[in-house]
Amino acid sequence: MAVKMKNLKSILSEEYNNEKLKVLQNQKRLDHIEHIIADDYEGEKRKIRHNQERLDKMEKLLASYQEMFHEMERFLIQNSQEVSGSDGDGTFIKEFNFLNKRTNSQSGEDAILAYVVSRLQIPFDECDYLDLGANRPMEGSNTHFFYSRGARGVLVEANPELIPDLKKNRPRDIVLNNCVGTEDGKQVEFIVMTDDGLSTPDMDAVAEIQKINPSIQVKSKVCVQTITINSIMEKYFSKSPVICSVDIEGKDFEILRSLDFSKYRPLLIVVEMIEYSNQIAIRDKRKDILELMLSNDYEEYAFTGINSIFIDHKA
Repeated sequence: MAVKMKNLKSILSEEYNNEKLKVLQNQKRLDHIEHIIADDYEGEKRKIRHNQERLDKMEKLLASYQEMFHEMERFLIQNSQEVSGSDGDGTFIKEFNFLNKRTNSQSGEDAILAYVVSRLQIPFDECDYLDLGANRPMEGSNTHFFYSRGARGVLVEANPELIPDLKKNRPRDIVLNNCVGTEDGKQVEFIVMTDDGLSTPDMDAVAEIQKINPSIQVKSKVCVQTITINSIMEKYFSKSPVICSVDIEGKDFEILRSLDFSKYRPLLIVVEMIEYSNQIAIRDKRKDILELMLSNDYEEYAFTGINSIFIDHKA
């Protein structure tokens, strides 16, 4: 019996030692695998860090190329202008070649603005602007012409979907995602239409648009904070801008009426003068805006069938 117990103990001891050896071997394999994984992990981290550094360098290089492109664009534009006459002291001024003009505005408003400021001998790159209801950076813009020639200004757009494109394509401009109103800091519902140029905070204007053209639908509604035209002038301009473009569907009159003309007098004000229609407007112009501007000593210089361009009579 004692012999059997001794043999059993010997067998169990041998099996225990074998299992212990297996565990040690497995532990070594596990340690080896963990070491390999750790090395691979550190290697991948180094690769990611290296790639991020390369990406950062490429972004800086791209930014410098973009600025270089803008400088070249301004240079080419300036050198394509024609020397047209003397400013009175013997030095020559350059004017836009109106025989070879291009326009981004809805109905040629930027070309008229360019003509007026050139006649007044104001360099294009000094024509700062306030664009209320900016919409898109180039298409339909009354201010892009001046931006492309070195000027800068403030773009105000309530539709948040349009802000990234404005910031990307007009990096020198200040872009504000606000709804222009008669009070500061008020939260209002802004209605985004399928034709984003008709987006508005005015539900009555939406109803009228859909009555005339049922295919234009409400795309979304967003909550946007209001800002007044006077606050924008005070905060972002040391003096009145040369150009103020107003295109706030349904709210143009009340925005202009709220402007403190005793403090802020843009040289040129562009404002939409007709109600929405799917037909060309004939003999149809907003008398309330016309009377308001005349009462503040602004003359209507031009009417494009959509917008009027007013010039400060005092200037």
